[in-house]
Amino acid sequence: MPGPPAPPATGQDGTAAPPATSRTLAEGTHHVASAACVLGSCDLVCEPGWSNENGNLADGCEATCRVTTPCTEEPCDGLDCDCDGLTDEDWTSAERCGTGLCERSAVCWRGAVLCEPRRPPASTDGTCDGIDDDCDGTPDDDWASVTTCGVGGCARRATCVGGREDCTPGPSSSEVCNGLDDNCDGILPADELDEDGDGFRPCAADCDDHDRFRHPGVAEACDGEDTDCDTLVPDDERDLDGDGYRPCDGDCDDNDAAERPGGVEICDTLDNDCDGVSDDELDCGENCSSVLVLPRSGTYTFDTCGVAADIASLAPCTDNASPDLVVAFDLVTTGSFDLRIPRADPNIVVNFYEGGLCGGTPAYVYCDTDSRIQIGVAAGRYYIELRGRNAGSCGTLTMTLTFG
Repeated sequence: MPGPPAPPATGQDGTAAPPATSRTLAEGTHHVASAACVLGSCDLVCEPGWSNENGNLADGCEATCRVTTPCTEEPCDGLDCDCDGLTDEDWTSAERCGTGLCERSAVCWRGAVLCEPRRPPASTDGTCDGIDDDCDGTPDDDWASVTTCGVGGCARRATCVGGREDCTPGPSSSEVCNGLDDNCDGILPADELDEDGDGFRPCAADCDDHDRFRHPGVAEACDGEDTDCDTLVPDDERDLDGDGYRPCDGDCDDNDAAERPGGVEICDTLDNDCDGVSDDELDCGENCSSVLVLPRSGTYTFDTCGVAADIASLAPCTDNASPDLVVAFDLVTTGSFDLRIPRADPNIVVNFYEGGLCGGTPAYVYCDTDSRIQIGVAAGRYYIELRGRNAGSCGTLTMTLTFG
């Protein structure tokens, strides 16, 4: 039978002992070691008086321990010089590695000083707790606040300080033209609003904050307004004569309502339609020496006896070859025409033409009796022709003419 086990002794590796069990080897019965885990690797801890002298984990603590003197367990040398089953148990070190939650202290393992940081428990550090969760050296660096405090220009977002969330409103200040509530009273002044979205505010010289086409720096438009907000309306945008047209619209004389774009050319030496030419576009045989243009409503007396020749071949009441007299008037806008003839003259024929002398039949013919022509007409030029009834005849006629 095998003899009794050898007396307890301490091995050379100094590791802690496992639970006491026995195992039969070729050399005899030996106590096995208990398992230990150091920095993720397996190791043995021997019972006092035993040592894993050969460093082989498979045969456990196979050797008896021999006490050596002098003995100190302070160096990290992997030896159990006092045979208590522990190696380097008096070794100490201030060495550390890693940061945040990954920080570790150095260890002495098998006679070597080792230090390996832990793996980061998180890939980001989004909590305000003062802990470096992702081990990048900066605590709470991925934290983002959703908390705000204060109003207007005093509004601030919370910060993370020392692992605690803190929010302090900013200081108030005097109002300036910046679109912000600088004095932090919760009210934005009306002159700092940009109602029309043109990028300018009333406090920054926007003269009409409801019209995005009017603001400082914009080019002047021909609209009679101070478009660029310089407090001035350009002279060429004023309609001084009230005819509805401005110089910038092509009004060639803004001091005379008789001259404007689209006006009717009359015999007055003026450029009534502002086309650059005076007294052009007259009708057929009409010319400025033979057509009398009436400037306004009133009572007029006409005499056909002093006219030397016909103006044009127009159809009268009866054929004649006597001299004619033509008068004209202009309606600026749609209005009415009222011609009253108080006394008939058998020697005179009156023809009223709308739209011109050329083209044939007059709109109304007066031949023998007292009459009145009263009609509504559109804007334009109208003619009254007076001619003798018979060849060689002439006479006078007094008419009251109202047009507008």
